Amino acid sequence: MIKLLSRGPKFVPGQKCTVRTVRNAEVAVERFAFGHRWQTAIEERTEQGTAQQVEEMAQGTPREQYKPEGKEQVRPCNTTLDNDITLRKLCGTTRQPPLMGKEDERKLRRMKDDIMSLYDEEAKRNRKQSTFVPLSQEEKDEIQQLRGKHSVVIKPSDKGKGFVLLPSTQYDEKAEAMLDQEADYEKVAMTVDKLDEETSRFVDTHLKNKLPEKLEKAIKPRHSRMPRFYGLPKDHKAGLPLRPVVSSCDSPTSNLSLIVERILNQLLMFVPAHLDSTEACIEDIKRHRQVPDGCIIASFDVVGLYSNIPIDESISAAITKLEQHKDDVDMLGLTVADVQLMLQYVLSNNYFEFNSKQYRQKRGIAMGNHLAPPLAILFMDALEQKALSTATVKPDLYKRYIDDCILLWRHGWKGLAALLDHFNGQHTTIKFTMEHSVNETQSVNFLDLALSVRGNSIEWELYVKPSHSGVHLSYESCLPWSCKRAVATNQFSRAIRNSSTPEAEDRSMSIIEELLERNDYPRTEINAARRAAKGKRQDTHPSQQQQRDRW
Repeated sequence: MIKLLSRGPKFVPGQKCTVRTVRNAEVAVERFAFGHRWQTAIEERTEQGTAQQVEEMAQGTPREQYKPEGKEQVRPCNTTLDNDITLRKLCGTTRQPPLMGKEDERKLRRMKDDIMSLYDEEAKRNRKQSTFVPLSQEEKDEIQQLRGKHSVVIKPSDKGKGFVLLPSTQYDEKAEAMLDQEADYEKVAMTVDKLDEETSRFVDTHLKNKLPEKLEKAIKPRHSRMPRFYGLPKDHKAGLPLRPVVSSCDSPTSNLSLIVERILNQLLMFVPAHLDSTEACIEDIKRHRQVPDGCIIASFDVVGLYSNIPIDESISAAITKLEQHKDDVDMLGLTVADVQLMLQYVLSNNYFEFNSKQYRQKRGIAMGNHLAPPLAILFMDALEQKALSTATVKPDLYKRYIDDCILLWRHGWKGLAALLDHFNGQHTTIKFTMEHSVNETQSVNFLDLALSVRGNSIEWELYVKPSHSGVHLSYESCLPWSCKRAVATNQFSRAIRNSSTPEAEDRSMSIIEELLERNDYPRTEINAARRAAKGKRQDTHPSQQQQRDRW
């Protein structure tokens, strides 16, 4: 059991890919094509004719008569419900559906060929050598027993990609200890039906005729579920604390959140310090790679950002930014006042459930809420703009990935400590911690980069946290070989991208090789993936003359 769970959450057990597996896959594709042709026929006849014509197709009218040709201007009569009923009826018939247009039929054939080629390739490979190990009967029995044990909770670890097993009583105690903090949470009597009604009423009152009809109908909750609270064990910290997460999928306010998230995400391009990836960080560092003597690399980390964000101030920061750039983003037909109302409604209804008890989050934004990342970024933008504009000395480079900040500083240790104190004095609930380089032998870790100053130049290479479990997609997992090759190749490409020199690249590649070996990748696959990554590389390590030309 320990060996099985150590393969991680991405491990997919299954049966060997045989000729029968390929045949079953082909049948499934044909079933999809059968239903898709009937669906297309129904939609076309809904536009062109009547429900009676669709029924005639199921009675055996010659197939050629219903090949899609011209568009007749005939009064449609089918409703959406009629279409659904007719589709279920037709998919139960043995009559062949009418053919679609040539281009659509060509796409169906191409899709089938692509899917079947993957199965054929995997079947041929398995006849030579299996790429995964099926579960033994003993392992299957152990899984069934573990599923039936309510005394044990299995959760993915917070950052290590592995599993953590906890006694249910211990897990519940840790979760309830967080929920008992009256400053952050309160018990309430709220049902999902009541929240559905309130959300539908909000949409009818404030958004009526402002959104497209289909979108307005879609954001109204139907058959929702109460958001669920759970904790991810931080196995890299003493005492195994939990990271609180609220799953908001299919919640009464999730669709409203998605609409606002789409608008707010467009504002992130106007946040000067925002980083959206490691690649963006590397590009910014390249523009400041040549540094003066005594330059320090430092990283600021916000302590518990999501749980400490003041809701009113985060809404204010988002609306201020939206007012500035409302002409530059797609507002989906809404006004700034509409967006503000939606933000206030969603964030004031932070209800969730744990162990059949209902709670409301009073402070901060729950991790798992669609609005949490963009609101955190926009709130931090307002805070850091205020801090940097009032600082006596400013860093040469300041960038941030949500709650992790990277700085280039050339004004000495005392000045850096003063800047940290200045940032910590900006807000009562937002506090920063700091790490910085001391000399050329010490690096600062930011995202998956290890940054250091060598002479008058900044160097970087791949960084993997010590808490990382080393779990990636196992080579024994029941997935197509192409997926496993893509994982290995992309990991080597990441090592190349995250390295500033050939020496750093060799060290980064060695880290990836070790990780793949721990996940049962054979040496031949590792070498092939490494060659493939090097084959598609770009000019990652320019010559000194090229660097001088850039600067």
